Amino acid sequence: MTEEESRPLLDYLYRQSPNPDRTYRHSWKPSDLVLWDNRCAMHYAVHDYGEAARFMHRITIAGEQPY
Repeated sequence: MTEEESRPLLDYLYRQSPNPDRTYRHSWKPSDLVLWDNRCAMHYAVHDYGEAARFMHRITIAGEQPY
């Protein structure tokens, strides 16, 4: 698919992404751990954790083929 051919599909997907039925909002509690696959999700971080420290680590799987 060329970039020009992909534009209508991408526009459609971008319009769908803010829909609350297609979003996940986590309510953080002590010791919570959340994982997601950036290849399959549109991540948007919301600054709703006050002064609490956030620790983030990137994990990759050896040998996995990208899409």
